[in-house]
Amino acid sequence: MTANLKVWIGKSTAFAAALVLGAGCTPILVQAQASPALALGARERLVQQFIDAFNAQDSAAMGRLVTEDVRWLSIEGENVAVETDSRQALLTGMDAYFHSCPSCRSSLSGMAATTDRVSAVETAQWRSANGLKQQRSISVYEFAGPLIRRVYYFPAEREEPPTNHDSVAPNSR
Repeated sequence: MTANLKVWIGKSTAFAAALVLGAGCTPILVQAQASPALALGARERLVQQFIDAFNAQDSAAMGRLVTEDVRWLSIEGENVAVETDSRQALLTGMDAYFHSCPSCRSSLSGMAATTDRVSAVETAQWRSANGLKQQRSISVYEFAGPLIRRVYYFPAEREEPPTNHDSVAPNSR
């Protein structure tokens, strides 16, 4: 007897189906589900890789992590603005941004993941004529398979960067 093996890959969870054959047994369809924790951890790592590429000002590396039709969306009140609507538009926009702000860097905190999305608090820092500046924003990364399909940015909240003498407990922000 031959066994047929088919693999289906869903939007966020891989399913494997196999026929189990045995002497005197009727074939049984067995379904296995990948660990959600592994899938979610992979998505969080992908978002971190995207931010690492941003911090290296490597738009090509950012481009390898997004779909061809990636959308970069800014949310302001009841309005949603499409900042970019393709991988090429993202690369062009990022190159111009990096040229205008060579000191810009970003970090992530408070990451949370669902099957298709990762949210985080993104803290952006840059140097200005008046010193170090910082702002925070909520971001949501949405996935299509293994790539980022949409990035949603909520309005930034400007704040003063912490100083060495600030006594803020870790993870209190």
